[in-house]
Amino acid sequence: MVIGQKYTPIAALLAVSLSLSTALVNRAQAQPLKPLPSTAKPSLSAKQAMDGLYTNDLDAAADLQEGLQAYYRQDFDQAQRFLISAIQHDPTSGMAYYLLGNIYLQRGYPGDAIAAYQSAVSLEPRLTAAYYNLGLAQLRQGNLNAAANQFERVTFLEPELPAGHYNLALALDNLGQDEAASLIYREVIRLDPEFSRAYYNLGLIVNDAGAPDEALVLFNEATQIDPEFAAAHYQAGLIYAQRGEWDLAIDSLGIAATLEPDNAQAQYNLGVAYAEIGNHKAATNRFELALNLDPDNVIAYQQVGASQIEQGNARQAIESLETAVRLLPNDPRTHYNLGIAYQDTEQYPEAIAAYRRAIELDPTFADAYYNLGVSLFTNAENQAQETRPDEDDLVAVQAYNARNFTRYGTAIETLQEAIDLYNTAGDFGKADEVETYIETTIEPALPVPAAPANLNEGNNGTDIPITPLEAEDDREPFPILETPVEPEPQLPAFPEAEQDPAEFPIYDSPFQ
Repeated sequence: MVIGQKYTPIAALLAVSLSLSTALVNRAQAQPLKPLPSTAKPSLSAKQAMDGLYTNDLDAAADLQEGLQAYYRQDFDQAQRFLISAIQHDPTSGMAYYLLGNIYLQRGYPGDAIAAYQSAVSLEPRLTAAYYNLGLAQLRQGNLNAAANQFERVTFLEPELPAGHYNLALALDNLGQDEAASLIYREVIRLDPEFSRAYYNLGLIVNDAGAPDEALVLFNEATQIDPEFAAAHYQAGLIYAQRGEWDLAIDSLGIAATLEPDNAQAQYNLGVAYAEIGNHKAATNRFELALNLDPDNVIAYQQVGASQIEQGNARQAIESLETAVRLLPNDPRTHYNLGIAYQDTEQYPEAIAAYRRAIELDPTFADAYYNLGVSLFTNAENQAQETRPDEDDLVAVQAYNARNFTRYGTAIETLQEAIDLYNTAGDFGKADEVETYIETTIEPALPVPAAPANLNEGNNGTDIPITPLEAEDDREPFPILETPVEPEPQLPAFPEAEQDPAEFPIYDSPFQ
């Protein structure tokens, strides 16, 4: 099973068995029809045993017997030929139509299977197996209402059969009739307390209805019954994660990812759980696995970039976040984290551009204003160092100081915007932090903004000092916000998209 489908597969009744109950063929004395050796012809006693049950025509009986033998050998071509011949000899043989429907269903022709099953039930109105497989074929064609009708007939004929109730619930579940489906899933569990898929599907419904505690009990019950039920481990892990019980989430999601290592969602959400407990190395590994499985998962790129920043791998983070920006160009958080990665690698012009794009997309992004202000100031200081003039060139000094005064002023204005936004949001501690940064780091470095109009007058410009840069090492390190803004953890339930019923595998029936 692939995690990601909301509804689990259903069982198909494809074997011939006449000993389950009298309701199956409406004959209390019925016994299973035994295959004959391939070279043998049906004896008179064998024919008499079938009289009134399958066919009254000896040739039809012989063909039916040969078709049944070929069916058990999985030689569907030969079985189909004999069964069609049997129907030609006796068009009233409901069992021949039933077996022919099974062959069509096995071979992937649900339309032909439906026609054969409909003929079977018209001739044998109490042939439960035909109604059951007719419902399956209609499911494969996406006709959920018709399928529900067939499975409802099955539950009427066989009220103690868990599989019939389960498939009725499954059809109603796909139709969005959650309340009705929920009641029937509970009936399945009453009839068969070991029916793990019923616990699982019921868990999905109650979780969607806002009862995660009950859903968790149901998912855990499913995994107790079937320890390799990856989907149930996965859903339990999501609920633990939503509760913030990260160790339990890691246990459940880890089992799901181990059972189905190719499931990108399980790998990704396991990475989210590791990131939440601060194990960024493990988180990065899981995000990278998710990306190998789903290269277009933009959120995984965002998350792995954030984790790489946390690990100090800023250059790798740039690559991840640039990919995320290409895939999702209008997410302010991605641009912001990209700015942090650039800032960590001292690529200040690139950091400034990234922060400005984040602010353009979200004008209330206070953290982006904060780090933009820091980057503007740092970049201005770097440029000041690179363009420092000769102190004897008074004109150059005047231009140098005026230029730096403007640049530092822009940084202060940006940081003041951050202060205002933090205050508006009630984050007064962060506002005080920015204010302290301005007072202790930028203001002491402010140059004299201008010189006298005539440098030959007065003191000839000797009071136009170049702001000393040597004091830089005495300042506190330029703050980068401690934690990148990680994308919201994506902990979805299975996608609600309608699944393709043709993907349901056929497996052995409980009737066998």
